[in-house]
Amino acid sequence: MKLRPFLTAILFSPLFCPAQPVGNETHQLMKINDGFYHLFYDSSTAKSTIIEFDKFVALIEVPIRNEGGGATNLKDHSFGGLKVIATIKKHFPKKPLQYVLHSHWHPHSLSSIKPFLAAGAKLVSTRTNFERIKTFVDTVTLAKYEKQIQFVDGDSLVIKDRSNKIVAYRFLQREYPSTPATEYLYFYFPKYFALHSGCMYTQYSGAPVDGQMVITDRQKDLNQFIQNKKLDVRNFVRISGDRHVPECILKGEDFRNEISNGITSRQISERYLSASTSILNEKQDSIVHLITSKKIPLSLINTNVYASLRERDFQRALAFAKLQVLVNPSDVNAWDTLGEVNFFIGNRALAQKYHGQSLKVDPTFTAGGESAWEKSLNKYEAIWQNLKK
Repeated sequence: MKLRPFLTAILFSPLFCPAQPVGNETHQLMKINDGFYHLFYDSSTAKSTIIEFDKFVALIEVPIRNEGGGATNLKDHSFGGLKVIATIKKHFPKKPLQYVLHSHWHPHSLSSIKPFLAAGAKLVSTRTNFERIKTFVDTVTLAKYEKQIQFVDGDSLVIKDRSNKIVAYRFLQREYPSTPATEYLYFYFPKYFALHSGCMYTQYSGAPVDGQMVITDRQKDLNQFIQNKKLDVRNFVRISGDRHVPECILKGEDFRNEISNGITSRQISERYLSASTSILNEKQDSIVHLITSKKIPLSLINTNVYASLRERDFQRALAFAKLQVLVNPSDVNAWDTLGEVNFFIGNRALAQKYHGQSLKVDPTFTAGGESAWEKSLNKYEAIWQNLKK
């Protein structure tokens, strides 16, 4: 079974106020600096960011639900949206909510839109993300508030007045492959040297590999974007609540240290997993020891299985699948992956045997087996056809 790939401190002015909760309402508002706030939810562990201007405020992300790309229950959580509007009105009674901006279509970025449109706010989105929004907002509403939909079609869109500024940067998945949607928006706040990176700043949660922190693909792409745009980023804001760090903001200095001293999954594979297929088979014990002693992520072994399948190198895929089971025989996904590779090769009896083993590990496991493997095989056959071209 394929697994998903696994602030130099801000120099505020003397007017800076330490982060502090305001009020006792269900949604907690936290002031970070003049014109800069976090809004926390009772229904998710995520947060919105509020940027205050002279005559209005802007809301970035509406994560009423934590669900990401795997969400199947796409709907407008209107009641939650109304609560957000009420909270903003309470704290900014003389400033209307003029803009709602979101990074991508997943519910942890945008869980409600109809109440905000009805309240007069403009939605800042991209066209492909808006196509997904159309699946949970009725056509009558969309037609009624069509003029309040503002797309970022080019490189960026700027919202500013004399007191504050937001730059919404648009980029594409084909430019930065780890991006979780076809189009994505970052939001830069020049006044605070802060970049709202949505869920693209994803840190590896496992142990260091041979003493080096693992740099995730999203961190790598995020860093490349910052370099390409030549942005001065001293602080990162994420959708995540980030309650474990001061002001719920990640320091740019820490990010750069991770990038400079860390190791990418590709570098790990090249350094530790580039042995020939015959060596992978003949020296299994030694390689298992290497994987465990260096603390190489098991997800990376899984990644190598599917990278080999993509190249139609069945024997190499099988070697990595066997290693995965040897390293972690209690992992249901490892057994399922071994079954899937055998299914691809045509060893159906062995495939069924390994599926049976996955059910022994977890009798409730339903994500694998022949029906899932058949769908996977069809997908790879299309990939192999393109390899021939």
